[in-house]
Amino acid sequence: MNKLIVFVLSVTLLTFMIAMPPVNADNSEITIEPIIDLSPECVNSTDGCLNISNSTVYIDGKVIFLTNDYTFHSFKSGVPGNPITSPGFETPLLTNGDSYEWNPTSIGDFPFFCLVHPWMSSEFNVVGTLTTVEPGLFYNPDNEHYYKYIEENVSWTEAKETAEGMTYNGYNGYLVTITSQSENDFVNDLQINSYSGIIPIYSWIGLTDVNSPGHYTWSNGEPFNYTNWVGGGDMVDYYDRDRVFMESDHGIWYPSHGKYLGNGFHESVGSYIVEFGPPDMNITLNPDNGNYYQIINIPGTSWSEALLFAKSSTFNGTGGHLVTITSQSENDFVSSILPRETYTWLGLYGGETIGYYSWASSENYEYSNWANFQPTYRTDEYYVVMSASNGKWNDTFNINHDVMNFIIEYSFPNDD
Repeated sequence: MNKLIVFVLSVTLLTFMIAMPPVNADNSEITIEPIIDLSPECVNSTDGCLNISNSTVYIDGKVIFLTNDYTFHSFKSGVPGNPITSPGFETPLLTNGDSYEWNPTSIGDFPFFCLVHPWMSSEFNVVGTLTTVEPGLFYNPDNEHYYKYIEENVSWTEAKETAEGMTYNGYNGYLVTITSQSENDFVNDLQINSYSGIIPIYSWIGLTDVNSPGHYTWSNGEPFNYTNWVGGGDMVDYYDRDRVFMESDHGIWYPSHGKYLGNGFHESVGSYIVEFGPPDMNITLNPDNGNYYQIINIPGTSWSEALLFAKSSTFNGTGGHLVTITSQSENDFVSSILPRETYTWLGLYGGETIGYYSWASSENYEYSNWANFQPTYRTDEYYVVMSASNGKWNDTFNINHDVMNFIIEYSFPNDD
């Protein structure tokens, strides 16, 4: 991202911050009423053309349009020249004493205007309802996790350390991990409803590429598959912006220096979100052999460290081992569950005897799927990785910072 884009984004965020009013704690309903002055000049007045009780309302809440003058009004979602019907609304003609209630069924920003007096326009935001366990602590029924909003001006590292030192309901905390659009919406809703100041809001999330520039990972090791970057698509590493925060306009993510400096929008991150719950185990059953496979996403892990991690892991009472692949179908299965363009440790290793390889699980080495010109048999390149892009194998060193994952296999007896 070049400096011009950063400047434009900063100006956009400034405009949004100035334009939005404070968030009201009661978001069950909002009322919208035209100001008596019907002239277009109301746009430039201090009070504007509309009296809106609140800028935010819950999904399935109430948006109530009121009129107390003797002219007619009809309000429609959208903007003049580009009205929106679905999901949206259009009130009947309203005059003195009339009212109309609309119940939103989807979240998002809803601009609207008067069809009779089109200069009367504004917008409100519909957010999801939240189950509050205690002040600042929320429950997400989709994944049965708890989330705590903390309004504090600290660095990303300080937020991470604080989160990992917290516990709730028997769960250790970690800086929030977001794995789906629904979870992103939930997290954005809770920061909007918790913040005491004026939006937009900037909150640290647990995403970073500090260990491998350009390769973002979650700090608790969960797989990185879902994204919501500013501008859409993937984010490449630039400058030293290696930590990530969420901004309250649609829950967009921005890379950052990871510091709180109090100046400049990308550094004025004034809050963070702690998640409590078991991390996504990311365990997948292979129906062909009845075994389970768990992807661990911890960049920088050596083959030896992955081996020990796997040996110390259990699932349903069964110990794990670094993955063993004994057939083309198993190789296809493993490559199909790997995250995007990554390299992953396998449980295969060699030694000083050229051409001699063994599985860490002690299973026989018979099947292989080496890439062209592999293995190289170079000194110390005794350890094997799989490329997620084609399922091919390569030999490499015990420590290779391009290897982003390793796979634990849990082998269960085949009842057949």
